[in-house]
Amino acid sequence: MLEKGYEIKMKDYTLTLLETKGHMIAKVAMTKNRMFLLNIETDMPKCLNAYVKDETWLCHMRLGHVNFDSLKMMA
Repeated sequence: MLEKGYEIKMKDYTLTLLETKGHMIAKVAMTKNRMFLLNIETDMPKCLNAYVKDETWLCHMRLGHVNFDSLKMMA
């Protein structure tokens, strides 16, 4: 969040999250075990669809830990 320009302030056992223009996004009190619990819910769930032109990448996406040389050995 810091890389995106958000500002996080901690003071008086409260965490305040501000956007880049300084508008407050959230204010969260610290719990007894020294955590700041923030439950963020989105308005609408989003479904993302992906299209791959080169089908050789499909196995790599499904088996991300396997490189192309390993796939050649399996074939």
